[in-house]
Amino acid sequence: MKHKLSYLSLGVVLFLAAACFPQEDSCNIKTEGIYVEYEVVETASSAKAEAVFWVGNKPGGTNVRLTCGDVVLMNGVQLKKSGSNPARYKATVDVADTYAFVFDRKGESPYESTITNMPEPISLLSPKSVDIARDDAFDVTWKDNGTGDKLNLLIESECFWDYPDTLGKSVVDNGHHTVSADAFDLKSGKEAQTCSAKVVLTREAKGRLSPQLKGSIKGKTRASALFTSLPSADALAAAAADADAE
Repeated sequence: MKHKLSYLSLGVVLFLAAACFPQEDSCNIKTEGIYVEYEVVETASSAKAEAVFWVGNKPGGTNVRLTCGDVVLMNGVQLKKSGSNPARYKATVDVADTYAFVFDRKGESPYESTITNMPEPISLLSPKSVDIARDDAFDVTWKDNGTGDKLNLLIESECFWDYPDTLGKSVVDNGHHTVSADAFDLKSGKEAQTCSAKVVLTREAKGRLSPQLKGSIKGKTRASALFTSLPSADALAAAAADADAE
């Protein structure tokens, strides 16, 4: 029930976020009045950069749209607006040793923020393209090349709520995590269904924000893999009994 309630709460938050953020043009806001959120997510083949701008000292509240010639670039590539509320600016760039966000405003020197300490790439070893019954325990394994600190583990599926929690949870970055038998919190009506599931692992590090800016800058490495989640023996037996009763 914990995961279900958390998921529903998140859904409400996302709905409100999509519908209710007031917005302001950047040309009406001085640089010192803007809060930035910068993020780079690196996979094996590319890096995706994203920037979101807010009025004030924290994310949320009034969203800022870049206008009047204001632009944000990542390693020389201009981020383009994606979505309307909140306005997000995105670009896909080549994997690099250094990632530099540049917030460029007319009449001001460019504000450069950098990430030079990206986490080690993640090599997800298992599970991959296998069938796993939900009453069987299994291991998520990855190459143990991190710092030994934490990474985020998420397993998502149409059959069950996010594991181990909504949007995942930090686990020890030691190359191994065991998922216990019957660990998934199944969605109503999905008990006897077979569904695709995805494992997502994410490492995170902080970058260096321009001293003239307020906000956050994060570099992430991510890997994912699909497997097939099968009903438990008890769920199949219950479904068969229900069918016989009909």
